[in-house]
Amino acid sequence: MDGFSLIHKKIVESFRIQPRTTAGKILIMGRKKNEDCRKHVTEVENKNTWICNYCSIEYSGGASRIEAHLGLNGKGGIRRCSKYHEGVYNNMASTSSNPPLEAHVINRLYSTQYQVAEGGPEVIGTHTRSLLNHQNNAEIMNLSEGVNSSGCNISVYESEINQLKQLVIDLECDKNDIAKQLQSLESRGKKRKSEVDKWLEELPNMRESANKMNSSDDIHKINKLIINMKDYKKKKPFTLSTEFVGGRLDKNICEVLKQLDDDKVFVIGIYGMGGVGKTLLATLVENEVKRKATFKDVFWVTVSQNYSISKLQHDITKRIGLKLDEDDEKVRAGNLSLALEKKGKSILILDDVWKYIDLKKVGIHPKVNGIKVILTTRLKHVCHQMDCQPCAILQIDPLNGNNKDWELFMLKLGHDGTPKIIPNEIEKIARCIIERFKGLPLAINVMARTMKGVDDFHQWKHALNKLRKLEMGQEVEEEIFKVLKRSFDNLMEKNMQNCFLYCALFSIDDEGWKINKDELIMKLVDHGHINGSMCLEEIFDEGNAILKKLESHSLISSTNNSSVYTHPLVRNMACYILKESQRNAMVKLNEILIEIPLSHGWATDLELVHMQDCDLEEIPEGMSPDCPKLSTLIINKVSIRYIPECFFKYMNILSILDLSYNERLESLPNSVSELRSLISLVLFRCDRLKHVPPLGELQALSRLIISFTSIEEAPQGLEKLTNLKWLDLSSNKLLYIDFGSFTSNLTKLQYLNFRDTNCYRDFRVSSH
Repeated sequence: MDGFSLIHKKIVESFRIQPRTTAGKILIMGRKKNEDCRKHVTEVENKNTWICNYCSIEYSGGASRIEAHLGLNGKGGIRRCSKYHEGVYNNMASTSSNPPLEAHVINRLYSTQYQVAEGGPEVIGTHTRSLLNHQNNAEIMNLSEGVNSSGCNISVYESEINQLKQLVIDLECDKNDIAKQLQSLESRGKKRKSEVDKWLEELPNMRESANKMNSSDDIHKINKLIINMKDYKKKKPFTLSTEFVGGRLDKNICEVLKQLDDDKVFVIGIYGMGGVGKTLLATLVENEVKRKATFKDVFWVTVSQNYSISKLQHDITKRIGLKLDEDDEKVRAGNLSLALEKKGKSILILDDVWKYIDLKKVGIHPKVNGIKVILTTRLKHVCHQMDCQPCAILQIDPLNGNNKDWELFMLKLGHDGTPKIIPNEIEKIARCIIERFKGLPLAINVMARTMKGVDDFHQWKHALNKLRKLEMGQEVEEEIFKVLKRSFDNLMEKNMQNCFLYCALFSIDDEGWKINKDELIMKLVDHGHINGSMCLEEIFDEGNAILKKLESHSLISSTNNSSVYTHPLVRNMACYILKESQRNAMVKLNEILIEIPLSHGWATDLELVHMQDCDLEEIPEGMSPDCPKLSTLIINKVSIRYIPECFFKYMNILSILDLSYNERLESLPNSVSELRSLISLVLFRCDRLKHVPPLGELQALSRLIISFTSIEEAPQGLEKLTNLKWLDLSSNKLLYIDFGSFTSNLTKLQYLNFRDTNCYRDFRVSSH
């Protein structure tokens, strides 16, 4: 018998491995011809499951699932056995006089076994004979000694080659899977994404590279190709239709599927702000799981804010086809637990969760029932409370970058997956509208539906004007603001709600502008939402706890632990809430004003005004807004050089004045000295500012910041500010002051900063 026949015989014999039999487990014999693969598993008695003889992992399903697990039929939907090839080889090696050589040949053979149907047995025969005819070759000699020609340990080499083979098989399965989905998709009139074709076009190149490596013994090249193929596999598109926008969606689907496949993960949390697409992601995951049949069942239950254990028990039993008549909660939980256990490996999706759910009280025991839970929520802390591992908590963000928000808007504005084409003059306005939504899918979808079929330029302009005035129309307000407002209502505590309203109006996300956490916390102190009588350490502890809670409710976001910002629509929702409660605020951001409007905007009931980054060059002489209720005035990043004397005349209860980042501002009017209700005066980064009027009459002032200015002397009357707790005169390089002349009177002072000033330099010299 020649070498090829001998090896071929042993390959065939390897598929006749006798099954193992263990206590309590029995292999049922007498299978049909197409079920010979059962020889490789041990069936578990009284259960529709089997245990792989190689990796010893238990699975459910029939012959096709076994073949898929062993990689014999090219199908997916089940984890591939990592030890199957090794097990076959070990069985053969027990009867072989030269195992290393045969192992090398067999693995090369196996790499072509899926080409036999197309290329015939010649593919195997030619390659094997080529190897056997060179037994005197140095590579064969090295193999017999346990290393190949590059000096790599043969067991490591074989492991890498096996990885490569498995990746080729997996990618081929992915290709066939996508082809089936596309056929179904296009039969329903849907259009495929261009990304799908790009991925499929790259597949032959990957396969060709893998085939070349099949005759290589360069372990480094093989490893590099494995990494490339794994990266390519990760980029496999999950959403094939143009109706789904954004590559991040596919990555999120892939991540959830990965967690579902992890035997150590039982609860997966998906969280994010309202309208961002959490339910959509869960739906797509459900479809993918059902399509691949990786789990026996998927049960979907919408929880919502009116959740109770009793209601949840009945909703779940309704989904699984069970009826619970018992009055006792514990009895119902026991019955539900048994029913879920009988269902076997399943997924329970709990959508729209608003507070902690004790799964055990409901009757859900993931580690016992064989069930996995996916929950969607706006509340990050709920994910933690429900024992989600950090790796199994997924945050969903709005669409960002690469024009994806515009792409979604055009698709929704069009028909049947074909983007709408609009005239240039309308496109400019439409882009301004979409820019205000900052990638929130809910708002983009609602606005697209509202403007569908509208081709008149003036109607588009009118829609933009209404958005700027927060007059979005009843339909838009109902579907956007009221959806977002549920997060606000869920805060429960009145003080926490007020904290959010002010945080939303102060921390914004336009043109990358964010507010420092410490500054925001001190503004909450200024407004009385944090007790200012505490020491600074306690103030910042409480302030950071408040910000963390608001972030956990998906109402604000933080960056690098030092700054926070609010999504523009959440900020608009805050204005909407104030308006509903008969409280008025004016917020103008990134607008062209030229001069502050005289005839509109400054209503007598205004409580807060925030202007930022507006193209404002002048406050008209003689302007005196009649705003007797105005308590907060923030004008940042504008181009004004001075403020008229009479501007503050009717602002008798103004308590917070912030004129920071006005680089052209040269002086403050003397009327500032009469703002006796002022608690906080902030003048930060007013680079040309040289004059600040006397402040001695501002007895309520507790926080004063004059930093990065051109002042040469401190304002008069500082020694009279006996309620001052926070004084920052830092980075005024021209300032000289004898700090000892006034600080002795400031007995409540907790924070003092005069770095980068002449007085600081003198202080350092005298202290030495």
